[in-house]
Amino acid sequence: MESRRRRKQRGRKVPYPFPMNTMIDVVFLLLIYFIYTYKDSPTEANLKINVASTSDGLAIGVPFTISIYPDAYHLMGTPMSLDAIASYFDSLESVVIRDLRVIVRVSPSARQHELIKLLDRLEVYHLKKLNIMTLKEKAVLKN
Repeated sequence: MESRRRRKQRGRKVPYPFPMNTMIDVVFLLLIYFIYTYKDSPTEANLKINVASTSDGLAIGVPFTISIYPDAYHLMGTPMSLDAIASYFDSLESVVIRDLRVIVRVSPSARQHELIKLLDRLEVYHLKKLNIMTLKEKAVLKN
């Protein structure tokens, strides 16, 4: 008989002296705080650029930027055709071209085949340091 009483006493739930309502309120306040303060960092490519120069004084540390916009190419900010960009690279020495850093900046509104045409033209120069990046809409409006 006594063992049954002990089992019943063990099975009884003792009410918590700690108020659970306030604990739940605090948990929800913390949840709201973390949701409100969360800021997703945009994924961007961080390019590490080393500055160097050749022995003949031609600075190759500054990268050449080729920007691709809808139906337009820009070399270092100057509008050029694809043939003019290719002839400019033809005029450079092969030693300088291999160490040359080229950054291709593509507008989000540019078409894919414009980038492919440029990459096909640049393939013959065997560039070791070629980076491709997508411009943001704000950067496109400034140019």
